[in-house]
Amino acid sequence: MLRQSRRDDIRAMHRVRMAVTENPFLSTSLSESDYWRATESDGRGWVIESDGKIVAFTVGKATDGNIWALFVQPGYEGLGLGRELLDTMVTWLWAQGLELLWLNTSPNTRAAQFYEQAGWSKSPLPDLGELRYELRRHPP
Repeated sequence: MLRQSRRDDIRAMHRVRMAVTENPFLSTSLSESDYWRATESDGRGWVIESDGKIVAFTVGKATDGNIWALFVQPGYEGLGLGRELLDTMVTWLWAQGLELLWLNTSPNTRAAQFYEQAGWSKSPLPDLGELRYELRRHPP
C-alpha cells in the first residue's frame, strides 16, 4: 500500500535505507531531523507497506527538485515498488512547478540502470564518485 509518509515512519524509513546493499550510506551523520526536514519542511515523502511493514520509500524536495531518497528493502526489489514511488514523486514535484528534477546515485548499480530506463539523463558531475541524473519537464 502506497501512502504519504508520516513523522512516525522515520525509523522504518531509515531501517530500509540502511538495509540496502547498493548505494550504501557511509556517513553516520544522517539523523531523524534530516528525514523530518526533507519530508515535512523541504518536501514530501511516500512509503510502501507490505503486511503493515514499510518496505520502500521515497523523499523529494520541492525546494530544489532533488529526489533525496528512493530505496527498496532487499527482498522486495523487482516488484515495481521503486517505479511506483518514482512516478508518484515525479508527479508531485511537477505539480510544485519545478522544471528540472535531479538525483545522485552510485555508478554501475541497478539504481543507475533504473533511472536510465525511466528516461532520466546522465549529467556531468565533478568526480565525487557518484552519477547525477536529471529529468526535465520539457526536454530541449
